[in-house]
Parts: sequence; C-alpha cells; structure tokens
Amino acid sequence: MLYLLKRIIQHLAPLRKVVKPLWFIFITLYASASLAQSCILKGLVKEEETVLPSATVSMASNISVTNSKGEFSIKINPGTYLLVVTHAGYRKFEQEIIIVANETKTVTIGLIRAEQLGEVVVLGSRSSIQRNNMNTPVPVEVIRGSQLPAGETGITRQLVNIVPSFNSPIQTLSPATVTNPAGLRGLGSDETLVLLNSRRRHTTSSIFTNGMLGYGTVCTDLNAIPSAAIEKIEVLRDGASAQYGSDAIAGVINLQLKKTTGITSVNLHLGQYYKGDGEAVLLQINHGFQLNKKGFLNFTAALAHSNPSQRNGIYDSTVYYNIPASGVSQNYRDSIRALDNQKIAERRFDRYNFRRIGNSEIQNTSFVLNGGYPLNTKTNLFWTGTMNYRIGDDRTNPVYRFPKDTTTVNIELYPDGFQAYVLSKWVDYSLAGGIDGKTNNGWYWDISSVYGSSAVRSTISNSNNASQFAMGKNAPTSFKNGGTHFIQNTNNLNFTRDFTKYFQKIKSLTASFGSEFRVEHYSITAGEEASYTNYAPSSGRLGGSQPPGNSPNNVVSKNRCITAAYAELEMDKNEKFLWNLAGRYEYYSDFGGNLAGKLAMRYKLSNRFMWRSSISNGFRAPAIQQRYYSATSYTGGRNFFGISVIGTYRNDSEVAEAFGVAPLEAERSLNASSGIILKISRHISLTLDAYWIQVSNRVFLTGSIQRNAAVPRVGEILDSLNHREIMGVRFFTNAVSTRTKGLDLVVTGKWLIKKSSLEISLAGNYNKTNIYRVDNPAKNLPDDSAYHYTLINPEDRGRLEQSNPLAKVILAANFKTGKWEFGGRSIYNGKVAHIFFGALRIRDQFFTPKIISSFHLSYTLKPSINIGAGANNVFNVYPDKLSHRANSQGGLLIYDGNFTQIGFNGGYYFLNMSFNF
Repeated sequence: MLYLLKRIIQHLAPLRKVVKPLWFIFITLYASASLAQSCILKGLVKEEETVLPSATVSMASNISVTNSKGEFSIKINPGTYLLVVTHAGYRKFEQEIIIVANETKTVTIGLIRAEQLGEVVVLGSRSSIQRNNMNTPVPVEVIRGSQLPAGETGITRQLVNIVPSFNSPIQTLSPATVTNPAGLRGLGSDETLVLLNSRRRHTTSSIFTNGMLGYGTVCTDLNAIPSAAIEKIEVLRDGASAQYGSDAIAGVINLQLKKTTGITSVNLHLGQYYKGDGEAVLLQINHGFQLNKKGFLNFTAALAHSNPSQRNGIYDSTVYYNIPASGVSQNYRDSIRALDNQKIAERRFDRYNFRRIGNSEIQNTSFVLNGGYPLNTKTNLFWTGTMNYRIGDDRTNPVYRFPKDTTTVNIELYPDGFQAYVLSKWVDYSLAGGIDGKTNNGWYWDISSVYGSSAVRSTISNSNNASQFAMGKNAPTSFKNGGTHFIQNTNNLNFTRDFTKYFQKIKSLTASFGSEFRVEHYSITAGEEASYTNYAPSSGRLGGSQPPGNSPNNVVSKNRCITAAYAELEMDKNEKFLWNLAGRYEYYSDFGGNLAGKLAMRYKLSNRFMWRSSISNGFRAPAIQQRYYSATSYTGGRNFFGISVIGTYRNDSEVAEAFGVAPLEAERSLNASSGIILKISRHISLTLDAYWIQVSNRVFLTGSIQRNAAVPRVGEILDSLNHREIMGVRFFTNAVSTRTKGLDLVVTGKWLIKKSSLEISLAGNYNKTNIYRVDNPAKNLPDDSAYHYTLINPEDRGRLEQSNPLAKVILAANFKTGKWEFGGRSIYNGKVAHIFFGALRIRDQFFTPKIISSFHLSYTLKPSINIGAGANNVFNVYPDKLSHRANSQGGLLIYDGNFTQIGFNGGYYFLNMSFNF
C-alpha cells in the first residue's frame, strides 16, 4: 500500500499544482462546516435487538456513520430537519426531527431488512406495485451509484466491470477513445436502448465506421453523464421493443439521476498507467438544493482530462524509398534498404516515436441538472438538463504518411512524412421537462418532452492536400473538415391505473397505455474546399486533406417523424403467478410501421425458488444517420486515373439505386428467455437465465465492393454514372441475419459479521452469435461467390461472430469494517478473434482468454472525508502479441488495437479523495 502511494505521488508530481489547491479547498470547507455546529443529536441504530454498525445517518449537510455499537452523534444548528438513515440490505429510514437550541437530543432508530437482497426497480414494468429485481418476470440488474468501480472514470468502463453481458472492448486506434460503442448480449450498440430518468436518450450524430467492433453502428454516449450524478443504473437484459420501442432488442439501460438535497459532495480521482503515461484527472462536484422545502434541485459538474498513452513497437520497414513488391533480386532489395537506413540516420528519423499507438488525449466537461417540484398534493413538475463538451486530440487513427508515399505527401512541407492530428469537438446536450400526477379516480399520468442534440466538428492539422504540391511550402497544413449533427425531440403521454379492487380473486391488476411522438433531424456539413478537392487529378496525387473532409456531395439535411402507441397489462393472479403482456405499434415517416408484442411470466414454486420466462418479437428502425450517411475515403493506392477512392453512398442515392440496393427496413427480432431465481439462504441468492435472440435483416455496412477484373460489373455500373474515379463502393443494407444464444448467471451474497459487512458476487455470461443467412443486397450484381465474398467478407463475418468474448466471468468482493473498506474484482475475458480480409487465413489472430484483477482500499478520516487508493489490472496483464508480421505495419504494432478483450495499456493505479459537507 505504501509503495503504491509512493508511486502515485512520484508519477503525479506534475499535477501537484492542481492537487494542492483542491486539497486546500477541502480542508477549508470542512473547517467552515465544523465551526457552524452548536447542538447535538445522538442516536442508536439497530434491527430489533441487533445494533447496526456502519449505517449512514444524514441531516441536511451533516453525515455520520454509526460505530461498532450502532451509535452516532451529529453536531447541528437549531431547526427542522429530515433525518435519513441508510444501511446496505435495509430499507431507508426517514423522519422529521426538530432541534432546539442548546439541546442534546437522543433517538433510537429501528431499521427493517429489505426484501431478501433485492433492489426496487422501475424498468421492465409500469405496474403501480413496487417490485424488487428478485421478483421481476425478466432479469434486471441494479447498480447503485456508490457501487460503480472507483478506478474507472466513465460509465461505459464502469458497467463493463460490473455487468458480464455488457461489452465495450477498449479500442485505442480510433475515435472510440472518445465515444465507446457498447452493447448487451453480444449485439450491436444500437440494439440496446438507453434511457435517462426513464426517458429515451438521444444517440450520437456520428456513425462508427472504423474497421472494428461496432462498425457501422450508432451508439448512445454513456460517458456524457458523469458518475457523480448517478443514483442508480438499471440494466434490463431482455428484449423490450414492445414496451419501449425501437433499439431495445438486446435490452435497456436506465440511468436514474440523484435527487438528494442539502449535501455537497466533491470527488477527486488521480491516476496513470504503470508505464508512466495516460495520466488522468477527474473532479466531480454534486450538490442538492431544497426548493421551498417541497421540491429539489440536484446539480453535478465534472471536469476530466486524460493524457495520451504510447505502446508502439519499433518500425523496421523503409521510410524514404519503396522496395518493389516483386520482380527484383534480394541484392537489389538489400541495397534499397541500406540506402533508406543511411537517409534515416542522416535525417535522424525516430523509428519509435514518430507515431502514437495508444489512447488519445481527451478533455471532458459535463453538467447535469435534475429537479422536481410538487404543484399540489397530486401534481408534480420534473425537469432534467445535461451538457457535455468534449475535445479529443486523436493522433492515432490516421495512418502515418511516409515520404516514400509520393501520392500523399508534399515533400517540401514534410520531408520526413507526417502524422495528421484530428481535433474533434463534441457538443452534446439535452433538456427534458414534464408533469405527472394522479387523478381522483386513481389514474397515474405523465406528460413529458425531451430535446436532445449531438454535434461533432473536426479540424485536421499537421496534414496536407497532396494535389497542392505546386504551392510548395506555402500549401496549407490545417483544414476544417466539416461535421455532423443529430437532433431528437421525444414527446410522451402515459396513463397507468390499478384495477385490483374491481376483481376479488386476483392479487393485483395494472393497466397502462400511452403514446409517443418523436422528430429526428440529421445533417452533414461540408468542410472547406481544400479538405476534399483534388486540384491536380492528372498528377496522380491524392486530393483533399488526410483524412478527407466532407464534400458538397456528402451534405445532407433530413427529417423524419415517428408516432407510437402502446398498451401493457400486468397481473398478479395470486401470490405465485405473475404475468405481463405488452404491445406497441410505431410508424416511421421514412419507411413504414412495425408492431411488437411481449409476454413475460414469473411463477413462485416456493418462497425460495421461482421460474421466469418471456417471449417477444421486436424491431430496430434504421437510424436516420445510417439512412443518409455518405463519405469518401482514400486508399492511398493509384489507378489509371491517378487516385484510388472508396465511396460510402447514401441508401437513397443514384449509385445505390444503380447497384440495386433496396431502401433500408427495420431489423426484426424474436426473443425468448427462461430462467430461475433461487434464494439459497437469507444472505445468498442466485439467478440463471438462458436466452435466444434471432435478428433478421440487420442493418449492415457492406465491405468495399471493388472495381476489378474478378467483378467487372462494378466498373460497368460506376462508369455508366460517370464515377470513373471511384474504385470501390459501400452501402448500408439489410443484408445479414443472425442468431445469438447465451446464458447469464448471477450469485450474490451479503453478510453482517460482528462489526463488519461482507458482499461477494459471482456473475458470468456465455454468448455466441452466428450468421445464419446472407442476402444479396445489390440486386444488380451477379448472385455468385465472388460478389458475396466482397459484400460480406471474412473480416465482416468475424466482427459479428468472434469479436465479443465467448465467456465473461466477474468475481467481486467488498469488505467493510469500521473506517476501512476493501474491495477487489477479477474478470475472466474469454477468447476473441480478429479475422482478416482476404482469401488466405494465415493473418487471422486468435487471442487467448485473459484474467484482469483490480482492488481498492479506502479509509474514512471523518464522516465527511474519505481517502482511497487502488489499481486496475493490478498484475499488469497484456493481450497476446501479434503473431503475423503482415499485421504489424512494419513492426510498429505490437498488439491488435481493434479486437483484444482488455486493451494494451497495462496496469493503472489511482488515488481517490472525497469530501461531503
């Protein structure tokens, strides 16, 4: 422990200018709060005759933790307060307390044990009957904000470390270091619906088009919400399109924001990798206000900065001279290499540091506002606002342009080649508001509206437009490449009523119905002229910046409207049998309607053993981004026109029509699941759920359909449209159908051991996806093996079938005694594979399973001050190294940056400080 603290202090020395002022603020605030107290409240917390240590007692901004005898003491000013007492495994206690001046008041508080290890959930049911996640007809995991791993700084990575069926592999060589595609049960990130305070959350404006997991998908940016704003996260692991609409094929994630008042929390996280880079600083502040002693306003601000990491090898290929691929002797090859080495020495070219392989530098600023206010005893206002501003300095994604690449490099500007710097600015915000209430005859109702916006703009620097070579050193090196923007406005009206009193032979009956109207807008803006124009096409030089900007041909501004209606019925026939029936119809202005239904049941065989099952059909509408996205990219090769260009064309373009690409339709799914709930003892519970998911007509971004002799029809179509410069085309289609089967296991145990508490959990997921049908998406191309190989190539197939771990198991433990708390976690990540494009399978890489362990240790100096430290990947485990030289980019890559289970940054240690007042 002392060694770890010493290492942290040594490596974070450059951050001392930040840490010292923050520590001074902590101490000043704590002293100020202490001086203001004058009265005393003493008390005892117990369950029947058993005292409860480590219970949290709060009054306004004052917090205390009970000692080993269950006792607490709080100094406070005179006034009227809400006394709140919480303890793991017990129901929250609330009572109004009046404190008189110069009084020492004593109270005894009896806590009631929560229903056998469960957490009350709102996800998956609109019933007015509160249920915990051990009694629901479908699996729902609940993660309290305090349970999120202390060593991670973003929601995505925190969930990866807690929920086995949730995966978001660390992908370093791409914009995924800014937004991380993630999904449930091995399906795509856009097949998991994300809610914020039970309202639909908007997706990002950008499509993930890098050749890795998540290729062609649109994700919801979970990391736009700071963890300090989270009260709890509910994860529904079951198809729920019939309840919540499009995107809920794999499940639903609901982020519930804090509603606390009277407490200010300040959290500071400092960390870095064992290698001494990737330093991270995260400062979060949360405060809650009472509004006229009736309502609440909870505010969170977060500032984060992470430095880049570097994990590359030594480049051992040529820099200044090309060696012909064939037709030359070995002596000639050796002479070229010797000449190149000589020039490398003369130019002092650094074979190690010339390019970054690792994480990008990211700055992140977030604000969250959550509030509510009762208008009267039956009507309430509620509102939520979020804002996230992120800057990603990505120097890893574009390939390095060597001076030997004469078609891409202006030698007068960059005699040693260049690595382009992609500076992306992300602005994400949302506003939500509404009213809910209850009528005199028992109808619960709410009406709400949510406006969400996501925009990204990119600027390329340290680059060139090679076709401007005539300008020499006066050619521009920085380009505005344009951007994308997505807007979503969702409006809901919901009604729910309990009809139990009208039926004598049932325990409960709840009916719900409602409607939704959603408007979506998507636009692409062009970059500056030099970012996409080829000023000398006959020269053989590549035009545009590298990477290229959006051309006027890519510009688009489109809208669509969605209307929906749903109905849901849930009944407890008796103490044993519960069922839920739901149906939903949605109509999209750009392609038509979809109808989804769901039946879920739970049966208690005994008080300790329950069976649950569900069957449903679902859908996912193609994202408006997928329908109207288009772009051009350069391969860096040459053809007889001088350049090699790959075009990604809109689904409604003339090129798509000429190839016979049909308009996008909704994905359709069949979901079936069945499982058991076993309460092994008062302290231990087990859930086991098997699932089967079939997704037909998945929205899929094809591989590049190349113009060559093997597929002559491609060139014929492109030439007929006067697209002679295009060497390959890609489209979004409904070309692939998949089946996914899996198993989820969760075992949890909670114990009070004398003066301490212990929690242990074992959670695992087995998941396998297979493609069972591939349709020819381009009807005007021959339906033969040559075209099929291009449309759904081996890399595309491998990405769907083998890029998620086959199995994932998480063993976690947390022990708390007195002022000390210790937690540890080990995660088994099953095998994955990177299948490469091409007929030969020699380049394919199969990565063996890896186990990653982490721990944290914290100490409570005062009820208001806590200091902790720990390490992720404590044993510094790395993935398998690349075994084929053809995959290493001339020795530059040691590890695969796209498909490894654990990333390749190694161990990470951290220091946390928290302060409450």
